[in-house]
Amino acid sequence: MHTLNDQPARDRIRTGVHETLFVEAGAGAGKTTNLIGRLLTLILEHKVPVSQIAAITFTKKAAAELSEKLASELSKHENNPIAERALLELPSAAFETLHSFCQRLLQLYPLEAGIPPEIEVQDSFAEARQSRLLKDRINDAFTRALEGTLDIAGLSQGKVLDDDLQAAIHHVADTNVTMESIFELASYMDDNWGELRPTLNATLPEEYTFDAGDAERIVLSLREKLNQCTDTADLFAVNLSNQINALEQRIANQDFTDVGDFTKGRGGSKKNWGGADVAALKAECAELFGAWNSAVEKQNARPRAVLRYVLALLVIEHARARHRSGKLQFNDLVYLADELLATNADVRADTHQRFTHLLVDEFQDTDPAQFRIVTAIATDPTTGAITPGALFTVGDPKQSIYRFRHADLDTYLKARAENPEGLVELKTNFRSTAKVLNWANDVFSEYFANASDLAESKVPKHLHPLSVDFTPLDALTDAPGEHSHVFTLAYDDDKEEGISAKDAEAAAIEGAIQLALTQQWQKRTPNGLANLQLGDIAILVRTHAHAANLMQYFDKVRLPYIAESATLTYLATEIEEFHTVVHAVADPAESLSVGAALRTSLLGISDLELAEWATTENKWSPFQPDLDKRTDRVSEALKTIRDLHFKSRRMPVDEFISMAIDTLALPQLAAAYGDFPIEALRRLEFVKHNARAFTTATHGTLREYSEWADALANERHQLKDPEATAVNAVRILTLHAAKGREFPFVILAGMYAQKNSNPPQRSFHPADHVLEYHIGKLASPRADDIKLYNKLADDQETARLFYVAATRAEDHLVVGRYTKTKTNSTAHALNVAIENTQKDAALNATDLPATEYTYAMPLSPTLPAETSDTLAISTAQWQNAEHPRQAATALAHRPETHLELDPSWEVAFHERAHHGKEQGTALHWIMEHAGTAPLAELVQRTAVSTTAQAELLTMATTLMESDIVTKAFASDHYRELPIFGTVDEHVVDGVIDLLYREDDAWVIADYKTDLSATSQTVGEYFLQLSYYARLLGEDFPVKRLELLFPKGKQVVVRSKDFPGA
Repeated sequence: MHTLNDQPARDRIRTGVHETLFVEAGAGAGKTTNLIGRLLTLILEHKVPVSQIAAITFTKKAAAELSEKLASELSKHENNPIAERALLELPSAAFETLHSFCQRLLQLYPLEAGIPPEIEVQDSFAEARQSRLLKDRINDAFTRALEGTLDIAGLSQGKVLDDDLQAAIHHVADTNVTMESIFELASYMDDNWGELRPTLNATLPEEYTFDAGDAERIVLSLREKLNQCTDTADLFAVNLSNQINALEQRIANQDFTDVGDFTKGRGGSKKNWGGADVAALKAECAELFGAWNSAVEKQNARPRAVLRYVLALLVIEHARARHRSGKLQFNDLVYLADELLATNADVRADTHQRFTHLLVDEFQDTDPAQFRIVTAIATDPTTGAITPGALFTVGDPKQSIYRFRHADLDTYLKARAENPEGLVELKTNFRSTAKVLNWANDVFSEYFANASDLAESKVPKHLHPLSVDFTPLDALTDAPGEHSHVFTLAYDDDKEEGISAKDAEAAAIEGAIQLALTQQWQKRTPNGLANLQLGDIAILVRTHAHAANLMQYFDKVRLPYIAESATLTYLATEIEEFHTVVHAVADPAESLSVGAALRTSLLGISDLELAEWATTENKWSPFQPDLDKRTDRVSEALKTIRDLHFKSRRMPVDEFISMAIDTLALPQLAAAYGDFPIEALRRLEFVKHNARAFTTATHGTLREYSEWADALANERHQLKDPEATAVNAVRILTLHAAKGREFPFVILAGMYAQKNSNPPQRSFHPADHVLEYHIGKLASPRADDIKLYNKLADDQETARLFYVAATRAEDHLVVGRYTKTKTNSTAHALNVAIENTQKDAALNATDLPATEYTYAMPLSPTLPAETSDTLAISTAQWQNAEHPRQAATALAHRPETHLELDPSWEVAFHERAHHGKEQGTALHWIMEHAGTAPLAELVQRTAVSTTAQAELLTMATTLMESDIVTKAFASDHYRELPIFGTVDEHVVDGVIDLLYREDDAWVIADYKTDLSATSQTVGEYFLQLSYYARLLGEDFPVKRLELLFPKGKQVVVRSKDFPGA
């Protein structure tokens, strides 16, 4: 064994127990071994009782492993009374997560913390119920405020009066921000209530009113500039005059809101403006528009700050009531412990004596409150300084990836800067081969710099988070590496073939797996090299949407996989469809949910059957009086929903979920769907388990359960992931879930995925820690600051996240690389780093050799007995679910149909994270009901997942703002018009999305959510619409057919004249 380059650092960790050390341990650097070595020195050589040591880990699993390894080492010291005493004390020692340690502190000092001696730490299910109680409190407070019965002056000690709060509530209403958005802001505050003190202490802006007088002075200044022009036909003069007229109209309407930027235009002749500099004039006009907007912002500042202040007050009040009851949430444990230590000197002194040595792992993911806790305990109350050796931290800033859990890398880096002499670096990697490490070192040394430069160029200096310098890892000089494979795998979408980037990537990944198995790639084991198995392969994805796409693709190619994530479990096809039915059962009056449930394979109703039903009934009610007299398939399915609804009212949620799974034959359907039933059945058991946990914690209703299940689309939930089965199947994990894991073969997927470009902003300002927010049109005074700061911090964290993923690989690493990334994206920065450093380790997906490998399927568990006929029906239902619209458009899409095609009809590919029948159904429903409520509210009423709602709102907004839809809705028109009849001896049934009058004829418009469309597809759509036009006949003469594709901020229109007009 060769001497390690960083051996002196490892020796210092083991022996330097009287030093306050700040250890930076790179990926795979063996930090646990060194932590054990330091603990043994403390216990055996310095005789520190285990009861006086607190070892803080990031997860319960890590704490258990640390205890087990320490116990194993101590047990080797036979006949040593110190070791024997330590073994006896170890089970009750503070080897635990930070939350568990904080709970320990609160149970030691309950009266000092202001909580009952007996406390209950609520799980995520019960926390959801607490969230609803907070909503009720805010609703009640706002209602009473408007009635004048809320003593806000007393609650705020005179800082806010009744008129202030009433004005703030009216201001929220004027911005069309929904109460649900306000609740989400309050929920964020509740999660971070311990950081709200600076927000409560912040000075409220003075009241200011921007009135007609102020506005008229700005308009007068603009008119004075316009009067300098001697030619009224001058293009700039016309432009300026139009904008002045618009401002005057606003004044007449008492509309003193933001007017946006001044439109400078390209016109303006110097001679028409008395020789004045036209560019300078335009700049002055822009400044006047800016003055208008600044006045609006100044007017808005107080009500928005009052809203923030009152919400913070209500949140603190709600949290205190929770604390007094003893029912605590996880965040309460940390903040109450922080508050306890900050306000009670006696407790600080006692804990300093009680826990003489604190060892903190994964310190790079600490947050300000956690840092305050450990430093308060380690600080000598007599000197005010940390006692040497009392605090030992281990972390790696390159692996800080939990900003969404409030991890604050700035806190870590500032702490490191305060103790430079205590910095110890571990750089030797014991996990990966030299090939893997060389790739990671080369790529990420450039990528870290690229990711920072990309964002820093657009962000003011004072809003830059502290950045991390890349430190390369050293490979063991005797680590075998000849068997190792490392390369990037480039792929592209194919617009002509309708292949998306996700599908192209899935095919490339499967090709890499085939290559590895057919070529018998090998892995290292304690007994030497061995052939790679499916279970040795881990695919790490950036988003759950990518994972879901991979799962669907692997089902098609019969590749066994296990989704190692709670959210991924709920994204499986059969689980999603089950909860679609549950949603309809919970709320059968919501016709959209019932329609979506009928279309699932569980109820097996085709679009043709739905269309036939719609022509006679035109509603999806399970409570129709004559339903029991009917025997058609739609009626039978509606009876199923109705019967399940009645049963759900007579039993707890968990019992209902188990019963419904059996009633809907989920085990049989899941088994029939693929060749890997053991994973499908595991998912069903996981759903049942969580339903039991939900019922025990909340005693909630089925509707509340349905809302909770839908919320699992949020990638940041705290639901415990399912235990993976020990079967030979590919693992699919998110990048975050892979932290702390290692695999012989790692494939990185979805690296090009982009986050929501305009997410709700709510976080604490880096300068003074006051909460700033931006939701819809409602923004606090410095909301733009935190948007810029978060953008840069997110870009830098993305680089670290990719680094963590790559360093999970032991022997083999393949990185999927989409080549068409946007130049301003972090994915592009990664691509540039790869191109600059890995020219010799790159493959195109098209260059992978053709392979024929048959995957060995894991043994299936015993399934409930079923006949072959039942299994055949199950399989047919799943196949029907894959092509839900085929029946409704069969005439247009028959292969023998002759079409006249126009190449210009093709619609270019537009990437979206969510698409498919659910998205299309929801969009059609929104467009049908547009105008009855704000679009955002309509989107929230749909059955689509939370993550899909942002894209759905964008599509609906784009359509509503388009010239075609605006004109159509202003004229005579019909929405979602059912149509049925016979054309050329064929039965035609369907729904016209939009029929509107234009002059003396009519136009049929159809909304399309396709990511792309070939001229063949567009031709088939037009043929389908022509059938509708022929059915309308002379009563509604149609002159044109239109297809409307919402693509980002524009609508792509394909139109065709109809000759029958």
